[in-house]
Amino acid sequence: LTFAELFALALMRDFEVEPLLMPNPRAAEIGAIRSSIFLAILITTTGLLHAYYNDLASRRALRSETDLAKNRVRYREMLDSSPDGLFSVTGDGLIEFANHTLVRLLGLGSRQDIQGRTLSQFLVDADTDTLRREATELGESISIECDVVHADGTRIPVEVATSGIYVYGDRGQVLRIRDIRRFRTANREAQVLRATFDQAPIGVAVQKLDSEVLYVNDKYLEMTAFSREELVGERLLDLSRSEEAHDFLASVQGALARGETVSVPKMDWHDFGTKPGYVDVRAFTVQPPGQDAPRWVTFLRDVTPVVELEREVSRAERIDSLGKLAGGIAHDFNNLLTVIMGQVDILDEDLGGDHWGHEYLATINDACERSAALTSKVLDFSRKQTLRPTVFMADDAIRGLVPLLRQLVPERISLDLGIAPDVDPRVRCDPSRFEQIILNLVANARDAIEGTGTIVVRVRTHPESEENRRSLGEVEIEVSDDGAGMSKEIQDRIFDPFFTTKPVGEGTGLGLSTVHGIVHQSGGRLEVTSSEGQGTTLRVFFPSTDAEVTLPDSEPRPSKPADDRRGTVLVVEDNTSVRDLITRTIERLGFSVIAAQDGDDARRWIEDRDQDFECLVSDIVMPGVGGVEVARLFRARFALKRIVLMSGYAEDEIGPIERLPSDIRFVQKPVTAKMLGEVLN
Repeated sequence: LTFAELFALALMRDFEVEPLLMPNPRAAEIGAIRSSIFLAILITTTGLLHAYYNDLASRRALRSETDLAKNRVRYREMLDSSPDGLFSVTGDGLIEFANHTLVRLLGLGSRQDIQGRTLSQFLVDADTDTLRREATELGESISIECDVVHADGTRIPVEVATSGIYVYGDRGQVLRIRDIRRFRTANREAQVLRATFDQAPIGVAVQKLDSEVLYVNDKYLEMTAFSREELVGERLLDLSRSEEAHDFLASVQGALARGETVSVPKMDWHDFGTKPGYVDVRAFTVQPPGQDAPRWVTFLRDVTPVVELEREVSRAERIDSLGKLAGGIAHDFNNLLTVIMGQVDILDEDLGGDHWGHEYLATINDACERSAALTSKVLDFSRKQTLRPTVFMADDAIRGLVPLLRQLVPERISLDLGIAPDVDPRVRCDPSRFEQIILNLVANARDAIEGTGTIVVRVRTHPESEENRRSLGEVEIEVSDDGAGMSKEIQDRIFDPFFTTKPVGEGTGLGLSTVHGIVHQSGGRLEVTSSEGQGTTLRVFFPSTDAEVTLPDSEPRPSKPADDRRGTVLVVEDNTSVRDLITRTIERLGFSVIAAQDGDDARRWIEDRDQDFECLVSDIVMPGVGGVEVARLFRARFALKRIVLMSGYAEDEIGPIERLPSDIRFVQKPVTAKMLGEVLN
C-alpha cells in the first residue's frame, strides 16, 4: 500500500489519537518493513474500520504482486464506498489522496482535480494551518463545522474531522468531511418545533414512564412554578408538593403503563401549581421511532376562566329561576295590595271628619306601603321591575345623596368622595334605582366595618377599550371599604337573593341582589374584589351616553272633583277584586266605566261600533290577548283617546318603559286612587 492509502485507512478509525501504524518494539530495526504493524482491518456495516494486532510475517502469502494488486483495489473500493468524503494530506499540506465521495461533494471530475492542492482552496471559514499543526504535530483529534466550495461556487455546510498520522518517519493528516445540510435542516425544523411548543398556550411535558422529565415547555413551567433546571432529568413523582399530587401522578403512571389514556377535564390545581384554579389534564403515551421505551406526554390547559364562566352562568340561571318565581308571586301580591290600599283609600275618604277609624286605616296603609317596597325589591333582583330611565350625570346624583349618606354612616366611619374632575359621567338609568344602588352599596360597606374605618365612593370614566368594548366607554362607580373582607365562598353567593351573613332577623338578603338586578337590567355590569382582612371593593359599570340630560318632569296635575260625567273608560283586568276596585275608583273620579274581564272581552267592546270610549285602562299581563295588543286595537279605533297601562311587572311584555309612545301612560302596581286620578286628569 502507498502512504496515501495508509493515511486513508487511518482516517477510517474514526480519528482516534493513537496512530494506526506502530513499530513493533521487538523488531531489531525500527521502521523495518518486516515490523509488526496494526494493519489488519475489520469493516463494519457503519463503515468504520477497527484495527487489531497482526504480524506481517503471518501474511507472507500476500507477497505476490497479484495478491497485493487485488488488495489494493479492494481497499480503494472500500474507501470510495464510504458515505463521507475521505482524503489525506502530506506534511507539506498538499492533498495526496481523495475518495470518490469527496470528489462528488466538491463537484469535480476526478481525483486528479483535487490532488496536489491545499485545504484552504476548498474549506471556507476554517483555519487550515492550525488544523494541520494540531493534528500532525500535537497529535490532536479535531472536529469543526465550516463550509466547502462546490465547483459551481455553492457553499456547502460540512463537518470536518481530522487527526494526525506518523508512518515510517513521515507525518501526515487524514480528514473526513460529512455533508450536514440535511442535519442542519432537521436541526432548524427541531428548533422551530421547540419554539412552537414553547409559545403554545398549553403546558407540554415529555417524560419517561418512570416520570423522569425529558422536556417541558414554558407554559408548563409557568403552570407548575418549577424552573427547567428543577424538572428536566428528575422524576416528577419525587417533586410532588403534596400527597394528593403524588397519588394522582402515581395513578396516571399506572394507567399509562396499561396503555390507557388519562383525561381529567377539570382538575383542582391548588395542590399542583402556583395559584388556585382548574386545569384540563390529558396524558398519553407515544412510541418514538427506533426506541423500545415509550414516552409519557402530558398536556395541561388552564380552564379556570371556563369554570368561572360556567359558575357565573349557573348563578345567573339560578337567579333567573328565582326571579321568575318571585316575579310571579310579586305580580299576584301587587294585585292584593292594590285591592287593600284602594279599599283603604275609599273607606278613609268616606269616613270624613275626625273619625277614630282614620288612625287604624293609616296603620293599614303604612303596612301596605312597606309590603309594596318589599315587593319592589323582589322585582328589582328578578329584573322584572319596570324602569323609567333618564339621562343624568352620575357625579351630580351622588353629590345630591351626600346628606343622606352621612346620616347612613356613623361618625366612627369616614366617608370620602373621589369624583374625578373634568369628566362627563352621563348615564341612562332610572334615577331612583341609581340612588338605591348607591345607598345599598354604602350600607353594605358600613356593615362590613367593625369599629373605625373608611368608605370611599369614586366616579370615573373609561374610554372605549378592548376590555369594555363599549362604543362610548363606561362610567365606573366604585364603593370600597377597609372592613373584614369576604372569603371566596361568600363572594360566590353575595348576589344570590335572600343570602345574608347577618344574624337571623337582621337582614333580608335582598340588598346586593337588588343592586345586581338593577345594574344588569340597566345594561351595566358588576365587579367584586375582596379578600379576608383586606376589605372589599364593588365596582358598577354603566354604558356611557352622549344623549342630552333629561329635564325633570313637571308636577302632576291635581285630580279634578267628580262633578259631572266625563266620558266612558274601558277597564280591562283579569283579577276580579282589582277590576272591581279600579272600576269603583274611576267612577268616583266622575267617569262612566265598562269593565272587561280579559283581552278577548275588551276586543268585543272595542269593535262595538255603537260604543265610544274616552280612555283605556288595562292590565298588561293577562292570559290570551295581553294589554299591549288591547292598546293597539284601541288606538286603531280611537286614535286620539288616552291609554293607561298598568302591571306588577311588565318588562317582558313592553320592554323598557321609555319605549312606550309618549301618549301612553304607565302605572306601576299596587295602584292607588291618587295614582289613577293623576293619570286620568
